[in-house]
Amino acid sequence: MPDIQKADPVARHRALLIISVAALIGVAVVLLLEHYRPKLEQLLEDNAEVLLARPEIIAAAFLALMLPMYVAAIHLWRHGTVIVASQRFPPPGQPVVRDTAILAGRMAVYRGRIIQALALARISHRDPGCWRRARVSGRRAGAKVVAVATT
Repeated sequence: MPDIQKADPVARHRALLIISVAALIGVAVVLLLEHYRPKLEQLLEDNAEVLLARPEIIAAAFLALMLPMYVAAIHLWRHGTVIVASQRFPPPGQPVVRDTAILAGRMAVYRGRIIQALALARISHRDPGCWRRARVSGRRAGAKVVAVATT
């Protein structure tokens, strides 16, 4: 029978608080974007030439939108590294929100590597395409704007 690490009520409370606040912020952002959507669309249409001439502005906007994913990926990578180094899951001193079976040795390293793979998947899936799409779409769209402006 594996050892069990008992749940920490403070960690449980903190996790619920963080999740609740993040959900409220997410809902607020979605509602604000929906409310101001016509104004944002008009702003983008009015400044299309500037945005197309400077694709780094579009890339910076994509980067800002993806920042939470990058932060989550960094957290996952570090957490996986601690698990692999300690060969224990959950890592020593890590509070848990529910009673958790302790894995040690090879199984803990395996769990840590899976967590690191998830971190890499988040970054590799999001990062390269963001910059490439912004550059390519800016060039293509920029060429169209020049053609439209000259006719």
